[in-house]
Amino acid sequence: MPQSDHPSGFSAFLAEMRRRHVVRFAFGYAAAAFVVLQLAEIVLPAFGIGDGGLRTLVVLTALGFPPAMVLAWV
Repeated sequence: MPQSDHPSGFSAFLAEMRRRHVVRFAFGYAAAAFVVLQLAEIVLPAFGIGDGGLRTLVVLTALGFPPAMVLAWV
């Protein structure tokens, strides 16, 4: 059975993501989120903001990821 010259749908999707640098942006977002969360873990207690503030920041960071990926795609 000869193999088609056309890539599968998923591999074409991955190739398009690489072409648009979405993967690079995702790694950058993850690195920046890690740094922000590490700094918040140090700084927030100094201002009297407890675990709830850090938990909120983690949730906001996670919820911001999908819209950021959509904007990176565009």
